[in-house]
Amino acid sequence: RFQNCASGTLTDKDSGQVVASADDLCTWMRVRQDFPSVGIVKAARTNPATVGKTASFGINGEVRKKAQGGKPTPFAIADLLPEGFDIDDASQVNLSGASTLTNPDGSKYDLSKVQIEITKNYNGSGRTLLRMIVPDPVEGALYTSFNTTVKNTAPAGQTTNDANAYMPGDGAKDTAVDRSLRNSNYCFTGRVQDTFDVNGNGSTEDYVCHATANFNVATTPAMSITKEVKGNKNPDFVPAGEVAEIDPGADGAYRFTISNAGNTPLTKVVAYDILPYVGDVGVGPASSQARDSRWKPNLNSTAWAFESVKEKPGRDPEVTAVPASDITVQYSTVPNPCRGEVLSAGGAMNDAPAGCTPNAWGDAPADLTTITGFRLVMNRDIEPGEKIRFIATMTSPVNANLIAWNSVAMSGGSMQNGKVSYLLPNEAPKVGINVSSDVELKKTVA
Repeated sequence: RFQNCASGTLTDKDSGQVVASADDLCTWMRVRQDFPSVGIVKAARTNPATVGKTASFGINGEVRKKAQGGKPTPFAIADLLPEGFDIDDASQVNLSGASTLTNPDGSKYDLSKVQIEITKNYNGSGRTLLRMIVPDPVEGALYTSFNTTVKNTAPAGQTTNDANAYMPGDGAKDTAVDRSLRNSNYCFTGRVQDTFDVNGNGSTEDYVCHATANFNVATTPAMSITKEVKGNKNPDFVPAGEVAEIDPGADGAYRFTISNAGNTPLTKVVAYDILPYVGDVGVGPASSQARDSRWKPNLNSTAWAFESVKEKPGRDPEVTAVPASDITVQYSTVPNPCRGEVLSAGGAMNDAPAGCTPNAWGDAPADLTTITGFRLVMNRDIEPGEKIRFIATMTSPVNANLIAWNSVAMSGGSMQNGKVSYLLPNEAPKVGINVSSDVELKKTVA
């Protein structure tokens, strides 16, 4: 703005006498100056979001046009996805051809110039940051949509997803602190402090333009159990679908992973393993199916270490020891111990299978080779996204030959309206370990 000042005198034309005078007749005038201004709109297109499925979102970022008092500028859209939502590559992002972005000369902006960045575990948050960067001066709107994967670490209930827009360089300031026209025009939608530094300028004190979408994440209880096996001839554990190799009389191991695959605490978890034997069948839901084992492995230790494993995008797994008080392990020495929890949802231990031996579980016997199976009882809930992992070691008999097949089953549920709602029991695919004996042939001629 500028100031224009003048002095004036009022004189009587007849007498020539000065009637009045002033030397400070000033006025302020403002010269219009255009400032760049950006805004953003956010929408959740999937409501409710469900664990294991896709959730879609839309973001529109806009630069105010010069005709509306704006100025062309480069800008970026950023979305720090909520916990439990993830995106892997640019193919999941759509830049709409209906976008109205134009160059300063009015020509349509080439959307292929928009840069898409995906950063896992952004600034150690455990969350994924999606950025869409327009590197050239433009005006108008960029319409975008993208698909995310909903993981079991997404908390059930109402969730907020924030989207931000910003221009290169220093971000906006609090309008109560900086009242300049440039700052007040920075955002034509809301603004919020950039506490996660989504604009990447190294400051968490500045502000970015802001929009919010609220949506719900469905409560999705789920569980799974997997089993792997390793023989002395294997460098690592072998999953179901492959067969491990072991020598007669050698040591091997089984690795178990019990997972809360849902987004609500998993409670009342029980797991059973019936060791292989000749003529064996499955443990839980597969108890009517033959496993076709040819030998029985013998446990050689009951000193098992249990681990809790938690994972987030871009982070190394968080592995911690599980206290012994969290898990009770019991053993059986009978051929067909009762295990009703894994035969029906909400079943009691002694309910099934038919002809089973009730109350057949207790402390480990002195002779570990007499153990026919073991039972695990979780004394606490398994958190969403948490896995309980342990290894049980065994030895093959010196006269073992061909394959032993083993499987494991689990039961559990979640609290619904103050009561346990049990899931259907889950049995892992069987794993096999093969003993092959070398045979030496000698031929003689009489």
